[in-house]
Amino acid sequence: AVLCDLVASGVETAFAPRHPHARPVRSRITAGSDGERFIAYDDEAMLGTAPDFPDEVLSRATVLIVDSYGIGSLDVVARARDLGLAILGDVEWSHGPATERLIGLCDHLILPLGFARTATGRQSPAEILDALWLPS
Repeated sequence: AVLCDLVASGVETAFAPRHPHARPVRSRITAGSDGERFIAYDDEAMLGTAPDFPDEVLSRATVLIVDSYGIGSLDVVARARDLGLAILGDVEWSHGPATERLIGLCDHLILPLGFARTATGRQSPAEILDALWLPS
């Protein structure tokens, strides 16, 4: 049903990997009256992209969008960058050196302020940007 909805909405799915045991990540989002939110999720789903994902398919794109789970596909992200794709990373949490490598592969980042402070050890947005732009 989801695949049919994507196709009906004009999303190209021909190159989307299929796996008989794949299932979606399930989540619940609770938002408080103060605007704060809490996300509870079960991420026992299969994650990442197959390491043999074809360069011919990657090269048809101009941008690769990855999130924190991109650490499971670092080789594919690196190949996409080598092929000239812009890498956009929406990273919210760290898994140590793998996350550092993922961030290093990204051309553009979307980071929550709290995570950016932790990742860089800096406090102000200007200091964080300097640390990310000009790593020591």
